[in-house]
Amino acid sequence: MAASCRIGVVDYSIGKGVAPACSASSSRSIPRAGADGDLKVGPGPCFSIFRPYHLTSLEVPLSAIRAVIKGQPDMEPADHPVAECVAVAKRDLNPGDTLGKIGEYDYRGFAMTWKDARNQKAMPLGLAERAVVNRPIKAGERLTYENCTPCDDFIVTKIRQRMDQADSRFADA
Repeated sequence: MAASCRIGVVDYSIGKGVAPACSASSSRSIPRAGADGDLKVGPGPCFSIFRPYHLTSLEVPLSAIRAVIKGQPDMEPADHPVAECVAVAKRDLNPGDTLGKIGEYDYRGFAMTWKDARNQKAMPLGLAERAVVNRPIKAGERLTYENCTPCDDFIVTKIRQRMDQADSRFADA
C-alpha cells in the first residue's frame, strides 16, 4: 500500500512526560522539508520533522526579524479552511443546560478537519460558552448545531455566522 500525506492535518500531544516540542509531517514534494533535513525522522515519502525543544523566547523574535527585515514568512495561511477546533462534552449534558466557560466542567476542545466539522455540524469551541443544550449529550460526544444553540448575545457568534457564509464556497472543494 502506498503511503500518502494528508494536507492540513492538525494534531497535538499532551500528557505526563511530554515536553514542549515542534513537529510537523511532510513529504518530499515540499521544498522547505529538504532545507530542514537534519530534523527528519524516517526515510519518507512522508516523514516527521521533530525538534525536541521549543524556545519561544528565541523563536518569536527570530520569526519577526525574518518576516520584517528579510520578507520571509515562517508560516503562510492556506487559501481555504483546513482545521477546526470543536467542542466535546466532558460530562453528560441535559436539555436546558447553559454551558460554562472553556476550561470548566462542561466541554473541551477537539481538532477536526474543517470539512468533517462542517459536514457533522460540529460546534466550534469558541461558540460553546453560554450555549444552551437542546438534546441530551453524552460525555465524549461532540456538541453540534443540532444539539446546542450558541448564545446570540456574543459578537463572536455573529462574526462566526458571517465567516461560515463566506467559507461556504469551499464546502465542495
